Amino acid sequence: MKKIFIFLFCIASLYGQEASKPVYTITTEREGTPIGSFNIELFPLIAPKTVRYFDSLVTIKFFDSLAFHRVVPGFVIQGGDPNSRNLPRDTWGNGDPAQTNVPAEFSNVAYLRGILGAARDTDPNSANSQFFICVSNATSLNALYTAYGRVTSGMNLCDSIVASPRDVNDNPLKKIIMFVKKTGTNDSIPAVPTIIAPANNAGRITPDSGVGWYPVSGGVLYQLDVATDSMFVNKIFSSEIGTTSNSLNNIQLGLKKYYWRVSSNNGGHRSAFTPTRLFTTAVSIPTPVFPVNASGGNPGNVWLKWGAVTGAVSYHLQVSTNSIFTPAGIVVDQKGITDTMKQMNGLQLSKKHYWKVSSETPEYEGGFGTQWTFTTGTATGLVVSYTTPNEFSLEQNYPNPFNPSTSIRYSIPSSAAASQTTLRIFDVLGKETETLVDAVQPSGSYEITFDASKLVSGIYFYQLRSGNFVQTKRLTLLK
Repeated sequence: MKKIFIFLFCIASLYGQEASKPVYTITTEREGTPIGSFNIELFPLIAPKTVRYFDSLVTIKFFDSLAFHRVVPGFVIQGGDPNSRNLPRDTWGNGDPAQTNVPAEFSNVAYLRGILGAARDTDPNSANSQFFICVSNATSLNALYTAYGRVTSGMNLCDSIVASPRDVNDNPLKKIIMFVKKTGTNDSIPAVPTIIAPANNAGRITPDSGVGWYPVSGGVLYQLDVATDSMFVNKIFSSEIGTTSNSLNNIQLGLKKYYWRVSSNNGGHRSAFTPTRLFTTAVSIPTPVFPVNASGGNPGNVWLKWGAVTGAVSYHLQVSTNSIFTPAGIVVDQKGITDTMKQMNGLQLSKKHYWKVSSETPEYEGGFGTQWTFTTGTATGLVVSYTTPNEFSLEQNYPNPFNPSTSIRYSIPSSAAASQTTLRIFDVLGKETETLVDAVQPSGSYEITFDASKLVSGIYFYQLRSGNFVQTKRLTLLK
């Protein structure tokens, strides 16, 4: 028998080219009594090897008198095992090791009611003569089994078969056998899909907007192309999918233009593509810059900074003490900010804050991006100037001597990457008395006010550390 299977499997094939779909009638009997028939068509364009193998088995009447040996209500009916012809019931479904296996031809055809698939064991390439028909949607099988046909009429008979009384192994108590006959071909060409959304020349499209179209009669796959040019040379997405919608995860925000089209596949032929559609993405979401995400030790008047966005005329900033930005938690909610930075005033100290920014155009406001966090410390009076100093510097405090407060200025050069920066006060014995700054800081010039009202008169030292830079200077408190 194995030689016969190998011979039939090697006959001329279509190799996935467009072709007429073979049509078969499956007639059934229950213990010698006819119970009806149903029709199927196969998908040579999608699973040519499996279709060719099935057709070769029909030619030698291999399926005739085999049983539907498994019935699972709400799921599938399964048949085609040669063991079910004459061997004991407990061997049904085990298959014949002499059979030729067909390599997997997985696709994105959705396992909906009526879809016919190739049964297999744990090896993806172990399918042979056994097949199953879904009596309900079973999308958990998608892309895991070769889908190679569908029922075109007579699903009510499949429903009757699956409802048969069965044993604990899902074998029908009364044997149901089949006779399979090729009855023709279907050479129909599917219709061109009708697009639902987005409309041509639509704007403000985001990755979660998605594209969609109406289903085509007989369509089981849809070719979706998305490209950055109208000739579809530079495609960012090109795939046959089993649904009538798809996300746009690969597109980029920033007023970018994309072209897209879709065609249908009925298993034998593809339709022409829809007319090319164009859409423009929404304005980009600003990227937070400073303070570094999840940084600590920030002052209550910390500066927030974000990147500029092309097409934005202003920005909308929100700062909250909770991550869901409830009205009770929002401490800043300001629109129309024309700069890319904003200094906070009077933020609660020793508190975690959440912040996010959106872009505003003359026509609409874009979406908020991923929120960043920062935690305020106990230092106050930090002033930041986003200049571009050329080198690290720690200036002498002013005034000096002082009572009870003084200003300390320092700079981080543009050549230095944002790194953990600390500014600490020590007494003459080297004991730390105050931490003024402990945060990741980018390039800029900084000035902080040191309030020493809790300290006694004497000589103190202040030390700046930022990356590999360390410098210490002396200051004098006179009360």
